[in-house]
Amino acid sequence: MKKIIFYFIFLFFSKVNAQCKLEKFTLVRTDTIASENYMLVAENGKTKNLNPTKYIVSLTFHEKAYFAIFSIKGKKGWNAVDFNENILFEVYNTIPNEPWPDHLIENRIRIVDKNNKIGFANECGKIVIEPKFDYVSNFNKDYAIIAKNCPIPKIKESIYSPKSRCKEYGYIDKNGKILKIGNYTYDQIQKEINWKDIYLD
Repeated sequence: MKKIIFYFIFLFFSKVNAQCKLEKFTLVRTDTIASENYMLVAENGKTKNLNPTKYIVSLTFHEKAYFAIFSIKGKKGWNAVDFNENILFEVYNTIPNEPWPDHLIENRIRIVDKNNKIGFANECGKIVIEPKFDYVSNFNKDYAIIAKNCPIPKIKESIYSPKSRCKEYGYIDKNGKILKIGNYTYDQIQKEINWKDIYLD
């Protein structure tokens, strides 16, 4: 019986890993006196030194992943880059007016498109929920809070600030299905789904 259970567990994880078509690697920072330099180290031992004049800064180090997040010269915001230096998507910045990119939570990371709509990608670097929301929180217990009809503020602040200026709030599941949306407050939705902001822990 134990052998059968082990076999099915092995098949499950083999299937999960097979879904990730990108190469898994670790990002290593190799600082010099003049600048920050970065090197990618693949699981098979291959290494790649990145151009220090192109890749300005990253806050993701020393974890095996299918992409790393960088601020790249000539590109706005944060960008997810695979081992072959392909840009996969722009990553959502979580703190208004501070450089702090989102990260994977419950196998979802927030991304933004050229119209500042927000969606999600997974750990494999695959977009799993197309950007279409004015605002969306990170996932907690399989749900994320969404908002629609969010006027752009006149003062200089993050256009993603969600808690008071949007006209409709609701929530989605991990497939992006809208389970509720309407004339509710942020706090009402948060309480209904028992959502917790991990950034405040």
